[in-house]
Amino acid sequence: MFLLGRMVVGLGLGGEIAIGLTLISEIMPTRIRSQFTGIVNVGPGFGIFAVAVLALLFLGPYEGIFGGPYLAWRWFLGVLILPALLILVYRRYIPETPRFLISKGRQDEAFAVIKMLSEDKLIPVKRLKSYYNINELKNSINIMI
Repeated sequence: MFLLGRMVVGLGLGGEIAIGLTLISEIMPTRIRSQFTGIVNVGPGFGIFAVAVLALLFLGPYEGIFGGPYLAWRWFLGVLILPALLILVYRRYIPETPRFLISKGRQDEAFAVIKMLSEDKLIPVKRLKSYYNINELKNSINIMI
């Protein structure tokens, strides 16, 4: 069961890194794109270091607080669920890229995403089209589709 869980986590994290790099390469302006792709690539290394420190605390001097050697590792693995839950919640706010939306014929959503990004906001994807008036966006950009 543990091996199966580790395999699912590994596949999920591998997919998350690939998706993150794709989003950054399509959304970020070219002048800062390299900085953000660097951050995404350094993130897993920092995570490995942070998990090692956390393991040292849970399984080392504070092992007694978490129920001794038979329970401390379970608490440790339970705490590691929190970053995954954070990503799950945060993903609700990340839209598809404008390039993808336009390629699928969803220009209205692409306009809304561009406007949202230009305002440095993150709006839940489900509320995006109702948040912005698409006709006003088209007129403000002077594009007729």
